[in-house]
Amino acid sequence: MNLTPIQKLDLVLGILAEDTENTSVYKIVLKSGEKISADNTVLVLKKLVNDNYVNDISGDVWSPLAPNNQNSYSITFEGLLFHQQGGYSGQEKKDKLKIRKDNANIIAVAVGAGLAGLYGLFEMAQWFFHHFHWHLPF
Repeated sequence: MNLTPIQKLDLVLGILAEDTENTSVYKIVLKSGEKISADNTVLVLKKLVNDNYVNDISGDVWSPLAPNNQNSYSITFEGLLFHQQGGYSGQEKKDKLKIRKDNANIIAVAVGAGLAGLYGLFEMAQWFFHHFHWHLPF
């Protein structure tokens, strides 16, 4: 089963949320049931570190498959909160919902403006016909 990038991010974030101690890439790969490779895990961890959801506690030597990997990672408090709020998939859903709401608001404003414009034209036509004593066709 191929995971999407968002699923990979949520998977690694979830693993780190379960084990708040320092965790190596090797442990993450094992805990994921090898659903994600070591190389992909490293990429995901870099993204999580950049987003400030994970701390990188690095040593000088790095080997992603070594059980005694000296690169360790731990989840931050912001990472725990983000994970509890649905993670990246939850954020994606919230973003899509916000876009839908924004589009609905734009449509509502456009319809309202159109109706107000038509009403204004109707009032102007009424005034024009009344002012010049013409008979209204309606």
